[in-house]
Amino acid sequence: MVLTDVIMPVIDGMSFLKEFKARYKNHPPIFIMSGGNQYRPEDFIKAGASRYFTKLVSADEILNRTQDSPSKTK
Repeated sequence: MVLTDVIMPVIDGMSFLKEFKARYKNHPPIFIMSGGNQYRPEDFIKAGASRYFTKLVSADEILNRTQDSPSKTK
């Protein structure tokens, strides 16, 4: 599992997701945290993320939602 922010100093979350998915096609799902940025959470789902979380998410929520079957929504 990769848990990453959308806004980063060197690469934005969408660019990272596309590069990661191209490089690691069969890797476990990617979880993107979305916040104030130009993308909608649905944009990340369409690009290959399996779930998204909005800030501020608790560790318990991440654990609970990652143990369920894959979901395409918040």
